[in-house]
Amino acid sequence: MRRCRHSPGCTRSPPPARCRPTGWAAPRDAGSADLLRTVAGLATATTEAPALAVAAVVHAELAVNAPFASHNGLVARAVERLLLAAKGVDEKSLVVPEAAHLALRPQYESNLRGYASGGPAGVHSWLLYAAEAYAAAAEASPLRG
Repeated sequence: MRRCRHSPGCTRSPPPARCRPTGWAAPRDAGSADLLRTVAGLATATTEAPALAVAAVVHAELAVNAPFASHNGLVARAVERLLLAAKGVDEKSLVVPEAAHLALRPQYESNLRGYASGGPAGVHSWLLYAAEAYAAAAEASPLRG
């Protein structure tokens, strides 16, 4: 079987279908690609902001702006968890914030809608909710003292 001349490490954007790994999902459009670049910059920037706040904002941006055709909530929650681990909040990834989001689903959805409104009150409410969810996730951890 002949390998694609663009693999491995194809640099085409987006890569031709024959170069894409199984499950590869492209952004919906150019605006979504721009959003992903902005969110990636936010996630990787050196900042004085608390890691919990960065993870919460990145989660909300991905969830409410839906840059992919599907599974945006799943991606948002996964990136949130990865950021909490990468930024040292939960290096072993023992706390499961997505379980808290599920347990607090009405508040989760309501606060995401508030964040989507774009106003300071919505962002503030989302950040307060996220702190509550992280605390609930830590309390539910089987490894708590």
